[in-house]
Amino acid sequence: EYLKNNLKGLLGSYNEFIKTASAFMERQPYSSRVINEFNAVADSYSDRLHSIGISRNQDGDLILNEDQMENALAGEDVEELLGSVKDFTESLVKKTDNVSINPMNYAHKTIVAYKNPGHGYASPYVTSAYSGMMFNSYC
Repeated sequence: EYLKNNLKGLLGSYNEFIKTASAFMERQPYSSRVINEFNAVADSYSDRLHSIGISRNQDGDLILNEDQMENALAGEDVEELLGSVKDFTESLVKKTDNVSINPMNYAHKTIVAYKNPGHGYASPYVTSAYSGMMFNSYC
């Protein structure tokens, strides 16, 4: 029961994130990039997730087939099945971290960096243009 509730929570959060990002498509067309990247993560694990009962419905949402999950967990490959879910979750967390580090990759905005000519120090925008904008007020 605990595992089923956690899986439903994970899938519900994933589906809600995709729906929320889709709501911004008219105002921010680059949000399709984040949707495509998260869907690519889910698609890359589709075979492994299907073996534990997770698949897509007609709307594209990830859903859990509880009967299939219970049958799969009754088998001998429980460690491998749970490892697949863990790997999928870690990939989603990694993708989320990448988006949060540089959200400007997912926005259609022009960024202009005015470098100080003649000075040889590193640009604050090397890691991320977004982090450079956060520290811009300190300069």
